[in-house]
Amino acid sequence: MKINWYTKKLSQSSPPESKPSSSSSGDAGERSTDGEHLPMVHRTWMDDIVAEHQQDGGFDSLKNKGKPLDLGTDNSYDAILNRTLKEANVRPQWLQLQHEIYDELRLLLKTIKNDPEADVDLKQVQAKVRMYNATCPHPSLQKPSPTRENIARITSFYAADADDE
Repeated sequence: MKINWYTKKLSQSSPPESKPSSSSSGDAGERSTDGEHLPMVHRTWMDDIVAEHQQDGGFDSLKNKGKPLDLGTDNSYDAILNRTLKEANVRPQWLQLQHEIYDELRLLLKTIKNDPEADVDLKQVQAKVRMYNATCPHPSLQKPSPTRENIARITSFYAADADDE
């Protein structure tokens, strides 16, 4: 009998009887000593870490343990992933960029009239707006690029979105 790590694991949980194994060249899986086919087990290092953590009692004190998961009505992969990210306070890149632009616009709005070098900062914000417009999920969410003349009006667009969250 060929022994490898998963046959050792299986034999540790329930020792097989000592019967001779017959092996033919057409077997799909390996045979244990009692002639039964062993299941083909594919374990990763992460499976081992989780199993060890579970044996050490790491999952015993979890909040809501034993209660059903509230998956809502939309159980699609995207809906579950989005809900999980939202609960973990993870923002998509485009939304994070929107907040950065708003913060920079508010600071720039205070200094742009008195600081002739604010054009450098304005160009950086304009580049971020272009990046935001390229990555936001829908064209209706795109924002106009700020200029010296329209910066107050543009800042209000971002302020309305920041208030929604």
